[in-house]
Amino acid sequence: MSLTYDAVVVGARCAGSVLAIRLARAGWDVLLVDQARFPSDTVSTHFMFPNTLARLERLGVMKRLRAAHDIPQLLFSWGVLGQTVAGSFTPVDGYERMSCVGRVVLDHALVETAVEAGASTRFGVGVTGLVTESDGSVAGVVLQGGEQVRARWVFGADGRNSTVARSLGLKRLNPLRGDMSLLFAYWTGLPETEWFRLEIWEDRAITWSPCEDGSHILVVAGGPDLARGNRRARQARYLEWVRRFPSVIDSRALDRGRQTSDLVVAPEAMMRGFFRRAKGNGWALIGDAGHYKHPSIAQGISDAVEQADYVADALLGEDPDLGRYEKWRDARSQEQYLWSFRAATWPVPERHIPIYAGFAADENAGQQWRDMFNRLHQPSEVYTAERIGRWTGARPATSQPATPEARRSASNDLGLAYAEARIALGTLLRGLDGALMERRVPACPAWTLEDLVAHLAGEAADFVEGAYFLGVSDAWRDPDVAATRDAWTAGQVASREQESLDAVLAEWDKRSPRLEDMLSGRTAAPDRYPPWLPPAVVADLAVHLHDAYGALGKSGDRSIAASQVGLRVYVRWLEIRLAACGRPALLIRAPGAREWLLGAGNAAATLTTDSFDLFRALSGRRSRDQLQSLAWQGDPEPFLDLLSPYELPRSSLIE
Repeated sequence: MSLTYDAVVVGARCAGSVLAIRLARAGWDVLLVDQARFPSDTVSTHFMFPNTLARLERLGVMKRLRAAHDIPQLLFSWGVLGQTVAGSFTPVDGYERMSCVGRVVLDHALVETAVEAGASTRFGVGVTGLVTESDGSVAGVVLQGGEQVRARWVFGADGRNSTVARSLGLKRLNPLRGDMSLLFAYWTGLPETEWFRLEIWEDRAITWSPCEDGSHILVVAGGPDLARGNRRARQARYLEWVRRFPSVIDSRALDRGRQTSDLVVAPEAMMRGFFRRAKGNGWALIGDAGHYKHPSIAQGISDAVEQADYVADALLGEDPDLGRYEKWRDARSQEQYLWSFRAATWPVPERHIPIYAGFAADENAGQQWRDMFNRLHQPSEVYTAERIGRWTGARPATSQPATPEARRSASNDLGLAYAEARIALGTLLRGLDGALMERRVPACPAWTLEDLVAHLAGEAADFVEGAYFLGVSDAWRDPDVAATRDAWTAGQVASREQESLDAVLAEWDKRSPRLEDMLSGRTAAPDRYPPWLPPAVVADLAVHLHDAYGALGKSGDRSIAASQVGLRVYVRWLEIRLAACGRPALLIRAPGAREWLLGAGNAAATLTTDSFDLFRALSGRRSRDQLQSLAWQGDPEPFLDLLSPYELPRSSLIE
């Protein structure tokens, strides 16, 4: 029997309509389904940057919008604690400014363009399930009322709470959460401006932007309590909060303006991030259905349009295939995903003022920073160690943060550093075949890669449950304590021996939000835990992340934040060991990073190496021969047996 459609696209907003336009214009028979009718609204960011505007221009959507509406072209201003990065973007196909368009207007234009391209539509009808074949492949959708519609492809573009994803049983992977909740509404009568403006302080933020046809959007951000209470309480709170930012918009301007919409509420829990599997036999997810960033950096529309274009390009090419789609999506999204949640945590003056002052003062750095929104640069290309070190100044790595604000910054960094490394390891290992997962880890030869993940999942569970073994810091000097530590970690592995990798990763994902809340200080850790333990947990994950890369013959990201935390932890532990054993002072230099004088008096020797090799050496991932071959000035012998708290590997390790 012939198929009814080439493709059913579930969800007719940014991702779904763009895909429908592309496929229908190529001659595909496309059905676009949405439970909403259009025009209609949805809770969303509104902001589009030049890369997205250029894509919509090529589709004819911008022409349609301009024909019916006044669409502002805006300069961009992002302020943090009084430091502002402002200007235009590097042009993309003639666009060097951004736009803000309400979703009622934008989505209606997209749907109209899809219909004009030849897509059929079923609006006001929800999808309740999927049609599947005996081999599990997807062959269509089930509509409300039981009607079945068959197709060669089903695309889920139906948002965070995707029915397609739920029908497939897809789990949310690599979860993250931020600090903020949002309230926003539309206004008229506010002063004309060509600027998008966002301003963030220690515990609150505001966004003011012109939208289409002379309207404006005012968004306030605060902690989770901002979004709580009944409708009347939230509205009163919103009107009070928009007046807390006189440097952005003063009270007289607000008095002359008028709120023209109901208040939109986005609680913190609504904005928690995730990934899902991107494709399978007969189906694929695009936009928020497959991956959700925090809206702090307004990349949702960009992701949706770009992913729809990628899928269309792949299916309309000479060799139609989506085999590389998930890897492309994850590689394209991972750094931005982490950055979105860093942007969704409150800034701390001691750390963030010098960084944003640096971006504001350095024209090239500021342009690159703005162009992260334009997807021309990844965060790692912009937040370089050289820049951050130059702007913040080098602080001794063994010192404790001096102020409560600095301690809070360090805690926030711990939770995000752990999340970044966790996501990197999950991305590395998910999808590997069983033979690779049974590969021994050279840095931990008693363990396979599966065992390594089991240890990390068990460590997360023990930390959250208050069962962490606190003798780990003393195991280097006491064989009995070391044996107890080894039995503790072996128990973590043994208790998960019968579990699949997916099950262990799912357990780790489930535990991690609470663990990361504890590391970030959002939730209190058990009282019995000493201050050194949270960074030590991050350090252990960083060690094993690079162990896994080494087992697979790959090189990991040398600059990942968890490795920097790990380096500080292991330098501090080395200082303790040298003092306990009465060794002379040692000077360690990591060019381009920092140097540490461990001990009192003049250094008896100097060790010079890069930060990554130093981290791996101090964490027991370099053999004695490798340690001796490092750049030493002076005699290394008094130090070699204490450089690592663990037994050294017998053969050299690469990663």
